[in-house]
Amino acid sequence: MMEEEGYRSQMTTGSLIPLLQKALLQHQVRIEPLPVAAPVLQLDDPALSYLSKMLLGGDSDSDEQEVATPQQNRYQAYMDDLNSIIRGCVQSPDSDQEQVDQEVFSLLRECARAVAARNSAQVYNLIGLIKNSVTSENSHLERTALFFVNALVARLKGCGSQLYSALSREVSQKRYVGLLCMNLPWFSATEVISNHIILEACKGAKRIHIVDYGILYGSQWPWLIRALSQQPEGAPLLRMTGIDSSGMIDGAQIGKHLLEFAELCGIPFEFNYITADSWELAQPQCNSLNEFVVINTNRRLRFLRDDSTAANNPRKVFFDRMLKLQPALLIQSLQSADPNVSSPFFVQRFEATLAYYANILNGFGEVLKDHPQELGFARKFVERSIMNVVACEGVDRVERPGPYYYWDSTAKKAGFEQLPLSDQVIETARLIWRGEKFSLYRDGHWLLLAWKDALAFGICAWKPGVKPRNSYSAKSSKRYHF
Repeated sequence: MMEEEGYRSQMTTGSLIPLLQKALLQHQVRIEPLPVAAPVLQLDDPALSYLSKMLLGGDSDSDEQEVATPQQNRYQAYMDDLNSIIRGCVQSPDSDQEQVDQEVFSLLRECARAVAARNSAQVYNLIGLIKNSVTSENSHLERTALFFVNALVARLKGCGSQLYSALSREVSQKRYVGLLCMNLPWFSATEVISNHIILEACKGAKRIHIVDYGILYGSQWPWLIRALSQQPEGAPLLRMTGIDSSGMIDGAQIGKHLLEFAELCGIPFEFNYITADSWELAQPQCNSLNEFVVINTNRRLRFLRDDSTAANNPRKVFFDRMLKLQPALLIQSLQSADPNVSSPFFVQRFEATLAYYANILNGFGEVLKDHPQELGFARKFVERSIMNVVACEGVDRVERPGPYYYWDSTAKKAGFEQLPLSDQVIETARLIWRGEKFSLYRDGHWLLLAWKDALAFGICAWKPGVKPRNSYSAKSSKRYHF
């Protein structure tokens, strides 16, 4: 009896949370959404079954810790050393938090300039000052400072790409599906809105072909498959081409799960998977005469290389290739960031990156404050991005987020023209992206999602135009708030 009580005493709340969530999903018990989100997903039992398989599939990308390679152990030890630099700080409740934030950000910017000058002594001196300025452990500020200090030291030591790879292996993409089940707006809003746009646009089509750039685990599609199967006019034949980078996912497994789900819904389904590390080189096969072709790019355009990495601008090649497919619908769903986040000049890029990702981390901290396990994982996504944007250059810098108006210009120059979003789509956005600090804007036909008035995402629908446009004003002068 005493042994059992001792065992129970070791089971902390933190260790129980993921086990309970896993059990809930395994038995297909609904997970209540967070207060800031509306139940727009309306996960029915088949959709929840598909998502639970993605979480509990039992392959190498699971919640269980993988066996670390010697290289991973080496860099994990390095990360642990860096983490210890700014941990263990004494709380100072009397300090003015806004002033402290500004002081830490100022020190981080100064540290970036020291890294650019290769002044190691000054870098570590500034890191000590940053440590003394952080006032509470595991706060938003502490996490932000930690991630940026790690990235700056990695850049100084020239191991950014190795650490980014290690962080990528550490981030289990299946946990993303768990966050989706919670209806966390940052992870579900663009998928839900894009699905509503697709469902409206393809109404009445007999054959639909979705080309999904960055399919990951296919978590976007159960809701749409279910909705298509319930149309009064009957279910169409649905074909899907999933495209992703090599080593990212098991395409055959994702296709198998999607096929099983489609059969359960009674909808004819075909799946093809293309591995392409350079998406502009992928060649999906479309029969535009007989198919309603949809191209979906859900928050993954930031991985497209730009003209600094190749003689022929890969982004121009990508959009030219999409236009040749003659899609009935192209959905641009993207992270919208300050243009300097992708600047070739390091100090300028660092300052914009600090402001951009600090805002995202702050948002995660507020929305997930009562869900520490999910907050920790959401932060891992941001940590990985910070490491890549700050510590990597050239072809190793694979994350290049930019402003929505840059992608607007790129699409128009390629020959696409915008499609208006319906009132129903806007209402869906209002339901899922809502809360005291969540805002919706529109600029032309762009739907813009903001947190604390800082743009987070942009969504726009397109179709091939009559002829390409050769110029476009870089930034719209009018933005309207809903």
